[in-house]
Amino acid sequence: MRFASRRDSSSSTLAVMLLIAGALAPHRVAWAQIGQENILPFTVNAATEWNDTGVDLLPGDQLLVRSNPTAPQWTYATGGTLFGSSGDVASGIRPGTQLPSVTLGALIQRIGDRVMPVATGYVTVPRAGRLAFGMNDVSGTFSDNRGSLEVTVAYVQRPVKMPLVVGLTQAEALAQLKQYRIAPAIDQDFSNEHAAGVVSAQEPDPGTELHGVSTFRIVVSSGPQLIPVPDVVGATEASARAILGDGLNPNLGGSEISTQTPGTVTRTAPPAGAQVPLNSVVNYWVAEPQPIVVPNVIGMPAQDAAGVLLNSQLVPRNAGAETSTNTPGTVTRTLPTPGTQVQQGSVVKLWFAEPGHVIVPPVVGMPQANAAARLTNAKLRPIPAGADKSNNPPGTVTRTSPPPGINVLVDSGVMYWVAEPMPVNVPNVVGLSEKIAVQRLRQTPLRPKLAGADESENPQGTVTRIEPEAGRQVERESEVRYWVATTTTISVPPVRGLTPEEAERRLQTLRLQSNLGGKETSDSPPGTVTRTEPPENTPVAPGSEVKYWVAESGSEPPVIVPDVKGLSSDSAIHQLKEKQLQPKLEGAEKSEYPAKSVTRTDPPAETQVQRHSEVKYWIAREKKFPWWLVGCGVLAAIAAIAYFWPKPSPPPSPPPPEEPVVPPDFSAGFHLPPKAGIKFASEPKRELPDLTVSVVINPGEFEFLTPIPIEKIEVRHD
Repeated sequence: MRFASRRDSSSSTLAVMLLIAGALAPHRVAWAQIGQENILPFTVNAATEWNDTGVDLLPGDQLLVRSNPTAPQWTYATGGTLFGSSGDVASGIRPGTQLPSVTLGALIQRIGDRVMPVATGYVTVPRAGRLAFGMNDVSGTFSDNRGSLEVTVAYVQRPVKMPLVVGLTQAEALAQLKQYRIAPAIDQDFSNEHAAGVVSAQEPDPGTELHGVSTFRIVVSSGPQLIPVPDVVGATEASARAILGDGLNPNLGGSEISTQTPGTVTRTAPPAGAQVPLNSVVNYWVAEPQPIVVPNVIGMPAQDAAGVLLNSQLVPRNAGAETSTNTPGTVTRTLPTPGTQVQQGSVVKLWFAEPGHVIVPPVVGMPQANAAARLTNAKLRPIPAGADKSNNPPGTVTRTSPPPGINVLVDSGVMYWVAEPMPVNVPNVVGLSEKIAVQRLRQTPLRPKLAGADESENPQGTVTRIEPEAGRQVERESEVRYWVATTTTISVPPVRGLTPEEAERRLQTLRLQSNLGGKETSDSPPGTVTRTEPPENTPVAPGSEVKYWVAESGSEPPVIVPDVKGLSSDSAIHQLKEKQLQPKLEGAEKSEYPAKSVTRTDPPAETQVQRHSEVKYWIAREKKFPWWLVGCGVLAAIAAIAYFWPKPSPPPSPPPPEEPVVPPDFSAGFHLPPKAGIKFASEPKRELPDLTVSVVINPGEFEFLTPIPIEKIEVRHD
């Protein structure tokens, strides 16, 4: 811009030097380091409207420009006065310049398309663009400007990565790239992964450092390229795969019974003619012949079984022999099993029976269920025979019959007995102090439980009575209730349904100590007392402790009723109580189980019930053999034989008068109960050539393990 024609020879010389320096100044710093301060000496030519530094900046970069504001280096008119980077201060600002608010001739900068004054310190770059410098002059009037300005550019480029725009719509991608002053080239192409209008590819890749990148391109999806599914029904599988493979992805969906030629395609999904995206998966199915049902040949000899299978267009194959109770050489099982549908020509494996023996495995010490499983796995039949009193863990096997190590036939029965706890005698603790009595009961081991107090003349605090009584045999860990002596008693007040605070106040009013025993599920409202220990209305001594339990919401998990069939009553009760169930004896009944062992339960084993539920059980009736009746029969037989056995003839003597000879009373030598039903009959004869004695017991009145019960004794002679 021409504002004046002032000239200065020294200024002209300096201007020429500056022009030469500007021509030699680099315009791009190839050694710029991201994240570090980069220094660029640069010459700004006054006659060039914008001097490109070659430095690309992005938002967030730091920029510092240093120059001499007063050293005379350039001017905006030929022959004008030279001034520094601050411009012609004397002239001030002029309308029409690049920056009307900045002094005429001052150094200004441009980042991208935005012109701005040069700051005195580090500034944060507000936008992306190429950095350029120039003189603040009127655009189009730079030809008469003279001189140049030496500046030092210091900048720090922050790391900026190319954002991921794949998956965004075109508008979203352009908006995001605009933040980096990126105007990418836009291409379009088909895409099976991205819907129409969504970016499917980008250049450069996400994460690429943006400084120095000049080419930006995005590919916008036109949607999938659709092609029709060809018709391959009736074609062989190989042909169908070749046809579908031209642009599609064939996949075998399976086989299906069809009247078509086996191995040909019966259908496709999607069907023929459907428009699908390029490279889509097309499932196809191939035809298979009608299935054949495997016939049942179990129990047949090998030759017969093979003939039946061959007639059914199946292939028999010998899979080996296995021990079995079936006739040796006959089929025991097949694979596939009889009734299974298979394809024509399928192989059917056959196993044949052979007699075999197994060794009884050792199961002593194992839990009943585990022992039974081991015997079953050994191809033996476990038979619960009863229980043995033992110190072994309850429910574990104590012995077997046959014992371990014996060689027996396959499927033989093996009887086993399980341990039940040895009973203990309740010790006599009456008269002892409560503390010593409790210690002695726990050592037994039993579970002492304070049941109440008795008004007594015995020393206060001593045990007055126990239940069960001393000397009685009970199971280990059984509860033994005891009462203590006191001069006066207090009845435990009813506190069920009260809150814990109300219950404690009522107990403390009666001079009783209250203590929370715990929480339990109950039908009572949550947070109220459900029970006390000792129970309500129990007489106790003043100052006694009364525990109470509080209802809580929710329910305990159910339990499974254990299988106690064949166990003794004590063992069954022990196992049921371990599951927190309440056993109840309902009665005795005839059973194959040993006497007094459990025959059944209600609910039955493996039933899921709530904890504390009642489980009824029945035991086997005791089988008593009437040995007393057999003894009576034997005695009667001996008496009959002795009476009728021929005696030696006496020496001749005068014949006595004939009198009837009456046999003695057979019942004189022993007593027969009326229910025996025995009758004796005799005739006055001594000579009995034959004598028959029979002893029979009515089988309807008793249950026996012996083959022939005795009903009556009959002595007769012919």
